[in-house]
Amino acid sequence: MSTWVKIIFIASLALNLAVVGAFAGHRLGLWKGKHHHGMSSFIVSTVPAEKRGAVEKIITAFKNEHPRKGEEFMKNWQVLGDQLRQENFDRAAFLEAFGKEVTRKNERWQASGNAIADIAELLTPQERATVLDKMKEKWERRRKRKGYDRK
Repeated sequence: MSTWVKIIFIASLALNLAVVGAFAGHRLGLWKGKHHHGMSSFIVSTVPAEKRGAVEKIITAFKNEHPRKGEEFMKNWQVLGDQLRQENFDRAAFLEAFGKEVTRKNERWQASGNAIADIAELLTPQERATVLDKMKEKWERRRKRKGYDRK
């Protein structure tokens, strides 16, 4: 074997081991706690250090009172889909089930508004402006990364 073939073989073997090792480490949970925790942790890290405890309390209270229920949401939409697939469509039952889902979503949105207002009361106008500017920067990075600006 030539020298170049040996070098390419060793490099590809090392790359394969790195990929398999990263996948195995992720599956074994070696990097738990190292992932980002969403917008709430970003907001907490943006707020001044002396106010972080109060902001964390507001956010955790909101999350405990109004958890994101993805599985429940999917089950509710499955029920709506089943109602739409029936031969004898019952408009009243469908609108009632749909209204319950909309009401649940609206309650969570209103509670999030209350949490945002509570956090805003803790901060000075300059701190609120700083948090908003950093959130806007984060959203713009996300838009660019996800390709929303492409046409």
